[in-house]
Amino acid sequence: MEPKTVAVLGAGNGGKAMAADLTLRGHTVRLYDRFPEAVSDVQSSGGIFLHGNAQSEFAPIRTATSDLAEAVGGADVAVAVVPAYAHEFLIDQLVPTLADGQTVLFTPGYLGSVLLRERTSAQRPGLQVLMAETASLPYACRLIGPGEVGLRGVKLALDVAACPAADNAAALEVLHSLFPMLELAANVLEVALGNPNPVSHVPTCLLNWGRMEGPRNNQWHDFEDWVTPSIHKMQTRLDAERLAVIAALQLQGISADAWSLRAYGGKPKENLTTRGEIPATAMAVPDRYITEDVPMGLVPLEALGKLAGLHTPVTSLLISLASELHDRDYRQTGRHLGVFGWEGLSAEQILARVS
Repeated sequence: MEPKTVAVLGAGNGGKAMAADLTLRGHTVRLYDRFPEAVSDVQSSGGIFLHGNAQSEFAPIRTATSDLAEAVGGADVAVAVVPAYAHEFLIDQLVPTLADGQTVLFTPGYLGSVLLRERTSAQRPGLQVLMAETASLPYACRLIGPGEVGLRGVKLALDVAACPAADNAAALEVLHSLFPMLELAANVLEVALGNPNPVSHVPTCLLNWGRMEGPRNNQWHDFEDWVTPSIHKMQTRLDAERLAVIAALQLQGISADAWSLRAYGGKPKENLTTRGEIPATAMAVPDRYITEDVPMGLVPLEALGKLAGLHTPVTSLLISLASELHDRDYRQTGRHLGVFGWEGLSAEQILARVS
């Protein structure tokens, strides 16, 4: 394996887990976050402690910065490890820093690679950059202390696709040494619609809204404990709608339960204990389970379903409920078809755009 220089863009739980993991496997990592406080613990300690799999290791991180150009300049790969609602801001800053021959990976993607492709085509035509995305993070992880992150699990399989899909083989060749669990999907639409997080997160949060807003949410807990039989029924119906949209677009998909089994092999995720002061948000069920998974996940699912002539009542109900509870119209602020320049296109035309 030839070591790579990787810019990890985002220093939350996922970014820190990735930075530590890649460093420990011999790659050179530059960790970036636009908020200086997010990297200050790594700067002061000189690295990140990674806990999991019954062992703990210290990964020295030479560069932890809030200067995007410092992180990206000369890197082989830049990985965006931020919630999808931060993609637009990151892309605005990222486009001027990119150089021919680099690869950009969005994890999670939610069609972020499509947004980057549109922006680079408009602002820097001729730029030769591979763009790809995965459905979710390679890791199940949480911050457990300053400069310390715990792995609850590492995925055994994770779909990836390039935008356009004609670059699939080239992107996998670059990324496979970093993330050996990656497997090619047909295109980024198949990857984005294959993300099971909206199925597991959105019904559970919305139907536990009092718990989300209550003081008990700021306690270490297992999110799966919130799923009652009725909530599981709602998840199952939502998942059926997701799979129907995937099938209508002549793409391949599997159920959320099958996805989890494929990703983690049926193994229980490790329990983690805190080892120092961490942000309160790291203790709670995160807001992004709604603010990311509804506008970035359910909104395009509903829109693509309508395009395919499908009725998605559970998807629509959850979008409307989340919009009411948050006093915002997620159908307007989320990733509707117009965001990608797809308004007025047929399903076949959209598939051609990402092929």
